[in-house]
Amino acid sequence: NGVNTLDLVQIQRHILGIKKLDNPYKLIAADADGDKAIRVNDIVTLRKMILGITDKIEEMPSWRFVDASDRMENGPWPFREVISHGVLTETTTKNNFIGVKIGDVDGTASANAVSKSTQPRSTGVRLSVEDRAMKAGEEVEISITAEQFNEVHGMQLTLSHEGMELVSIDGRAIEMTADHVGKVSKDKTTMSWASANGTTVAQGSEVMRMRFRATKAQQLSNALSITSEVTGVEAYIGTDMERSGIILEVRGKEGRPFAVGQNEPNPWKAS
Repeated sequence: NGVNTLDLVQIQRHILGIKKLDNPYKLIAADADGDKAIRVNDIVTLRKMILGITDKIEEMPSWRFVDASDRMENGPWPFREVISHGVLTETTTKNNFIGVKIGDVDGTASANAVSKSTQPRSTGVRLSVEDRAMKAGEEVEISITAEQFNEVHGMQLTLSHEGMELVSIDGRAIEMTADHVGKVSKDKTTMSWASANGTTVAQGSEVMRMRFRATKAQQLSNALSITSEVTGVEAYIGTDMERSGIILEVRGKEGRPFAVGQNEPNPWKAS
């Protein structure tokens, strides 16, 4: 709830000195491992949660509660999480706390959320792949190319590949390694990629390359799709890092694309 790849982008930009996190509450949120510093390990810890590899951070509670009267002029650590009173009968109206969700640097968490957030309506990233037939037991290499990939600061998604087992993934125009993916099941892989500076990939250029082992005979177009089942589909575009959607187009033999985007109509759900 509230923790996504955009938070990783902002933490990365802070570490590199591109744009510092500008208030102590953001710094508290960015300290995912509780060592009172903002380091690369905080990004690694949060990415595992975004990818669905872990569902909580062992070292930290989900929320920290800061005494609202604590001004923290010299930085957030140490900060007050307890308000003490010597006399229980005294009257006061200033016992206020500010809740900070760990990992949620941009403050998008909902304190009373009961479901995942809705997916963005606009499309900011369009990827494409050539359709092909696959035989059971065959190892296939798939090239993901860019149709629309302009000033992208980061993206995350769940890739569904029923009847295909992921063997390896390699970045081409972007850095994509095993650290950026989570194999949550035999037919679902999550991805989270962040760039401190916006990345533009020319149309038709290769973004990444994936190798699968087919477990049954089928067309690639029937197996491969982007969903929000584990990690929500989001991309962050432009200087404002606008939250937008991602579409994967599968090109047939005639070169005509058709989209295999989210499984559910957007923005509606089945119930």
